[in-house]
Amino acid sequence: MKEQWTNNSASGRYSSLDRRDEIVQTSSVTYLEADLKLTHLRILMTIIGHLQTVIRFKAYRARRTSAVPENFLPPRYIHPAIGSVRKMTIPLADFRMGSHNVSHLRAYFDELMRTRIIFPPTRSSGPCPDNVFPGLIAGYHLPEYARQVDIYLLEPVVRRLLLTEEGFTSYSKSAVWSISNKYTVRLYWLLCSWRSRGGFVMTLGTLRRILCLGPSYERTDNLVSKIIIRAEEEFRTNFPIWFEFKLSGQGSERQVAFRIRYLVSEQEADAKRQEAWSFCHELLSQAGIRTTVLDDIIGRLYPEDVAPFSAKTAEVIAYIRRHRGVKDAEAYLRTSVIQWQEAWAERFCRIEDAPAD
Repeated sequence: MKEQWTNNSASGRYSSLDRRDEIVQTSSVTYLEADLKLTHLRILMTIIGHLQTVIRFKAYRARRTSAVPENFLPPRYIHPAIGSVRKMTIPLADFRMGSHNVSHLRAYFDELMRTRIIFPPTRSSGPCPDNVFPGLIAGYHLPEYARQVDIYLLEPVVRRLLLTEEGFTSYSKSAVWSISNKYTVRLYWLLCSWRSRGGFVMTLGTLRRILCLGPSYERTDNLVSKIIIRAEEEFRTNFPIWFEFKLSGQGSERQVAFRIRYLVSEQEADAKRQEAWSFCHELLSQAGIRTTVLDDIIGRLYPEDVAPFSAKTAEVIAYIRRHRGVKDAEAYLRTSVIQWQEAWAERFCRIEDAPAD
């Protein structure tokens, strides 16, 4: 798995060597609440894969006010039983279920018509107020011996699948299809969505709601051992992006902080630490503080921590220079930086307060 990825040092994001492997997905999907099976998630990702032209146009266009060309969208269709929908025609091979599993695929489509889905509320009163639907798909047409299926989506559902204005992320299609647990898929989406910020925090209640966990996961030890640790081990072993976590708080406000890690070469790691060393030495020299006071901490930095560490150091030094009453500037600086490194719950954004990129 690891050889399929490279690191983009400018953005701190991983990208596949083959751009065709990348899926761009809206935050509406990342935070979708629905009791979806693994195969349901793969069907959803297949649908999103066939919407890539319009999603990429909306995500990366220079003018955000530009209208989406109608020919980018799935054709509008008046279904005799459903009404106005968008029709997507997708080859059966794209669902990767094999030619002998068409009856199973029909069963999954039937389930997706009945599985209630809740999109996250929008941050504005924009064009997509609808967020609750009785099913992901409104209908489908799959004749015997067909090699493709017509899937019908309600217009408001399509708008939510395309709502890049509320945030979007990208990830590897081959990587996510290799995951064999539905909860791990959802955590992978979250990791990719927050990787540029280094981590995120959420209450356990929010995590249970996003993953649509049943009563068996009401106990924290079950949630941690069977979902979080299982995903942590799979990502750490098989993926170039993984996480560490910490629990904090009590009761209904108990929360989990995810610290995102990603794979880089040792040469790039050393180069990033050198950047932090040069930046911090200049600041310390200007402030009249011994320039080597942070060298041991910088030497242990993970590459993804270099930028936030440098920003935190600059913030603390600026405070010291404004408050001449700080008696031991070196001790104050080291204590502040070390506490910041350990306090993940304060260091990273809460999902409840700041939805994904």
